[in-house]
Amino acid sequence: MIGETMEKTKVVIVGGTGYLGQHLLQAFAGNNGCDLYDVAFTHHSSPLPRRLLDAFPHFPAFPVDLKSGLGFNSISLDFGQPDVVVNCAALSVPRACEQDPDSAMSINVPTSLVNWLSTFERNKTLLIHLSTDQVYEGVKSFYKEEDETVAVNVYGKSKVAAELLIKDKCQNFAILRSSIIVGPQTVSPLPKTLPIQWIDSSLKKGDTVEFFHDEFRCPIYVKDLVNITLKLIDRWVVSDEKQMQLVLNAGGPERLSRVQMAQVVAEVRGYDMSLIKHVSASLVDRGVASPADISMDITKLIQTLEISPTSFKDGVRLTLDDMMKKATGKEAKAVTLVYWDIKEFPVPPGFDARRVRPCINQLLETHGYSGPITIYAVGILTDVHVDILRALSSTGIILCYSPFGITDIMSLMFKWMRNNSPPANLLGICDPDAFPPPKSGFNLFSPFPCSSPEQEDSISWINLILTVSGTLQEDKCSETVESATWSCLACKSLHGEGFETFTGHLSSQEHKDMYREYLPVEDYLPLPRLRDEDENPPTIKATPEEAEAVTSVFWDINMFPVPPGFDARLVRPCIIRLLESHGYSAPPTIYAVGKLTDVHDDILQTLFSTGITLYYAPHGSADIVSLMSQWISTNPPPANILGICDPRGFPLPLNGYNLFRPFSYSSPKQDSILWGSSLLADSGALEVDTCSETGEWYCLLCDNVGGRSFKSFTKHLSSRSHSHEVDRGVVSPADISIDVIKLIQKLGISPT
Repeated sequence: MIGETMEKTKVVIVGGTGYLGQHLLQAFAGNNGCDLYDVAFTHHSSPLPRRLLDAFPHFPAFPVDLKSGLGFNSISLDFGQPDVVVNCAALSVPRACEQDPDSAMSINVPTSLVNWLSTFERNKTLLIHLSTDQVYEGVKSFYKEEDETVAVNVYGKSKVAAELLIKDKCQNFAILRSSIIVGPQTVSPLPKTLPIQWIDSSLKKGDTVEFFHDEFRCPIYVKDLVNITLKLIDRWVVSDEKQMQLVLNAGGPERLSRVQMAQVVAEVRGYDMSLIKHVSASLVDRGVASPADISMDITKLIQTLEISPTSFKDGVRLTLDDMMKKATGKEAKAVTLVYWDIKEFPVPPGFDARRVRPCINQLLETHGYSGPITIYAVGILTDVHVDILRALSSTGIILCYSPFGITDIMSLMFKWMRNNSPPANLLGICDPDAFPPPKSGFNLFSPFPCSSPEQEDSISWINLILTVSGTLQEDKCSETVESATWSCLACKSLHGEGFETFTGHLSSQEHKDMYREYLPVEDYLPLPRLRDEDENPPTIKATPEEAEAVTSVFWDINMFPVPPGFDARLVRPCIIRLLESHGYSAPPTIYAVGKLTDVHDDILQTLFSTGITLYYAPHGSADIVSLMSQWISTNPPPANILGICDPRGFPLPLNGYNLFRPFSYSSPKQDSILWGSSLLADSGALEVDTCSETGEWYCLLCDNVGGRSFKSFTKHLSSRSHSHEVDRGVVSPADISIDVIKLIQKLGISPT
């Protein structure tokens, strides 16, 4: 009936932060899903990732413990009885299940979930449960749903037990026996390696990689599995009888070994097939039994839901092509700024530079970004052929001369976010290290997979732009009538219009003189020296506005350590005395930043007990630029930031923020001497800090995980997850830090 309001279908996704769960949330968030469904999801780990909260702000999240069932009642009270529950939660790593069978059974056999569903009115709720192909024994090919389930490992056995429980206790259910799920990364990237991405990154390195030739599965593309789930929900919603008891093999259309999967990826990418080494699974001890052939017959799935599953080859193409984050909600029509590092990601040889802008535009459009787009080509543009620059400028791309590459890009992004309101999108065609800290309402993303720099994103850029270009219409590449706009960061952000004006500026004596000052750090830093006794100390006196403003102190504890024999309880009082003597009256927040595993535990525990926040950051002062920028983004001016660090750890100045140091502008080595000899001098006159407050701790290396007890801090540093991040060998941004100090000088800042 026209004008009648349709009641929304209530859907709860159990395990919404996992791989399939996030893809389901993304499906519900798009295509008017919010108009048809009320969606909630559960999670186990806290806090929830900020990217997930920003992507799905209208979907309530409920913490739930599947072992005990704690949290399900909150869903009943705050969300109501769901029409459909999709259970994606599982302990799904076979080796982990083998090592902890009790946890595997308590999580994978959803007793608490089934008990919760039993409290609702019967025939009103459908349970869609994700099972696995590992319920089969693996002694033949193409298992059918009616074949006997004889699992060979704990993971498979827990899933068999789950199916039996659901069949016995639930009135309405659909059990999906899923094979390996492949596809693009999630909105909030998962720490685990995804299958296609792992194969791609392994072969890309050019080393021989071993793959099993005698284990067979039917890998399914994740969006097919999402589509299957949505079709089941739609079928349930329109059904009058409300009767559904289904078991379906949910796999792809092909039976493939790991070798064959790798060969498909190599074919799509153009890698050398000889890199794929065939090995037998029986020769490798994985600590868990693995079924040899659990390929599945999916005839029933195709006939029941009338679907056409994606081939593995097409799934690989879609996965590797879908490298960029899709627009969600307000992001779709918001303004988009593109910052392109033209040095690291150059125009490919022989490529028509006029096609770059249409390529980027089309790339954004295909991912749902339809708002206004502004593109900046950033770099030392004198190293780029003038014909390429002229072609780019003719299409409306803004040319931005920048001597420092990614450091300048971070500054440009950060300044834009400070001066503009969300929502907005910032696409960085650059090294991921150039990204400033995330800020609510601003969508910072890359066209490349969430990968490490060594995975050759520059190659991905060339592949990407050539692929997109092949789909463009010729008339999209004509020159625009937009006036060429340019800026020169080397000349204090000089701006202008007209390409000839730009080339004239770059060849001018003024620009050459300014550029000559960008020399190696040793050539322009004052010679290392100690301050003379009669020399006036640096001027860091607070102005009236600064005196009562919030103050944060960022202390590089590796470069400026607690002196030998010094009572660490006095560090905080020493810093407070310094600030008070210069007129800063607000109690400061102090962050001890550095590779804290190099600092004695007794010192760290003492600092922690006085309220100093411990921040594990492997690159010290180079990481401080990010931490300071993140702090600025969440604290409005006026505010004071004291940096007990290398001046290269300072972000660019901003109005209302007083950034200062306690040292003269000398070398870091000499400043460390000043730290020990002058700042901590006469500390005997101070009382030992008896502050009863405890500090906080964070680990920058592990996505800012944190806590409030020193015991949890030491436990984290010795954990396997932290050790794994350390072993990954994050590249030090030392070169970036040198760039920052040059930029500070060039912009006329006068740190004390």
